[in-house]
Amino acid sequence: KSDIWAIGVILYQLISQKRNPTPLHTICNNKTEMNKIKNELNKHILGPLVWDMLNVNPSKRPTANALLESLSIL
Repeated sequence: KSDIWAIGVILYQLISQKRNPTPLHTICNNKTEMNKIKNELNKHILGPLVWDMLNVNPSKRPTANALLESLSIL
C-alpha cells in the first residue's frame, strides 16, 4: 500500500504541475490543505483515483488490481 501512496504522490505532482510542491506527507494532517488538494484533483479525469491513492489510511487505498480495473474503465 505504500507503493500505491508513492505512485499517487507522483501522479498528483504531474496533475498539479508544481515544480516544488509541498510534500503531501507534511500536510496530510492539515484538513484545509487536503481539501485544496482534493479540489485540485477533482478537475482532472484521474483525480478521484489519485485521491483514493493518497488516503492517509493504508487499508482504504486501492489495490493494484483495483487501480488497473479503474483505468480500464477510463
